[in-house]
Amino acid sequence: MAKKRTKSVKKSGFNLDESAVKAVLSLFVLLLAFGVLLIFNTYQENILSSSSLQTFILLTVVFSSLLVGLLFLINPQKRK
Repeated sequence: MAKKRTKSVKKSGFNLDESAVKAVLSLFVLLLAFGVLLIFNTYQENILSSSSLQTFILLTVVFSSLLVGLLFLINPQKRK
């Protein structure tokens, strides 16, 4: 008769589940977006008066779309 194999489970000091990691990553994405807003508020006069306004807006749109894409990858829709 074949012996049953048992899997040993090591318990680590951290008990992170998937939802906690998703929440932390979502907060990180929101903090990055807030950082872009703070950068714009700090350098608003310089950005608006120079010719780099279009570049800043383009980079902001690309960065924001990457952050939104990351949020969708972190929290995909569950199909019923």
